[in-house]
Amino acid sequence: EKYQARGEKVLTRYYELRSKKLHDSHSVELNFAKQSVMIDGGLLTGKIDKVLQDDENNWIVVDLKTGKGFLGWEESKQSEYDEIKLYHYRTQLLMYKLHVENSRDYSSHTVTKGVLEFVEEEYDGNIQELAISFDEKNTEAELKRSKDLAVCVYKKIVSLDFPDTTLYEQSLEGIKAFEEDLIDGKV
Repeated sequence: EKYQARGEKVLTRYYELRSKKLHDSHSVELNFAKQSVMIDGGLLTGKIDKVLQDDENNWIVVDLKTGKGFLGWEESKQSEYDEIKLYHYRTQLLMYKLHVENSRDYSSHTVTKGVLEFVEEEYDGNIQELAISFDEKNTEAELKRSKDLAVCVYKKIVSLDFPDTTLYEQSLEGIKAFEEDLIDGKV
């Protein structure tokens, strides 16, 4: 009952703020389970909450988030937990770009931007958003790293090879170190 009441309140407010921005060209819950997204032998699946068609071939991927919102990728005075959360959110948006551009039916589209919509947070009377533009110089390296990581993780999963993570610090630096060791084949 508590979560239903919360959900109804959030969805009502979200609709009030976003209803004028809804368009027939938007897709919701775009499922990639049967899109044959293969990258270097790694299979990717998942769903994207919302896709906005920027123009005929350019898409913006949107992920809806509940809970605390963020105004920037590197806000000052963040907790370590928030730094980790933002790191994973950013990786998720990068993965969505890889999903679309390597899929069977949507590969003719270019994902130009990824957006997080914090459905429970407002900023200046609007749903709080945090975006990443995929034409930034740094995103090219991030995309390659995300692709390499996805392939490594997929291969570990299908071979039932689950590395011991207790050797890594439980921090953002530890997560990144583990990911680098996966990519480099050290674990």
